[in-house]
Amino acid sequence: PESVAGKEEEEVVKVLVGAFNDAWKSPTAVIVLDDLERLLALSSDGGEAAGSYHRRALQVLLTLGKQRPPHGHRLLVIGTTALPGQQLRALQLAGEGGVFQVALEVAPLDGEEVRAL
Repeated sequence: PESVAGKEEEEVVKVLVGAFNDAWKSPTAVIVLDDLERLLALSSDGGEAAGSYHRRALQVLLTLGKQRPPHGHRLLVIGTTALPGQQLRALQLAGEGGVFQVALEVAPLDGEEVRAL
């Protein structure tokens, strides 16, 4: 896995395209996009961080995420984020026609739960 948090937008786009191209070569693949807001340079409230977010990277993700893998291949894309569901829908990442068809909210672990791990 390659970290692209804090990278220039073109680098983020290159990594996204490479990840999907590699995944489509395999009969079964999983792509995990951890911390979508950092990947796309969004602030945690879904607004723009530092004045702008990676618009082209978002468009590339929307395009690649909606493409079907080649016949006979399966691809699961998992994204993690702290953004609320309404922000994901506004960015067309979740909901009808979004990259992610299922959005699950997971409550943060409390201290006791963390210690149990």
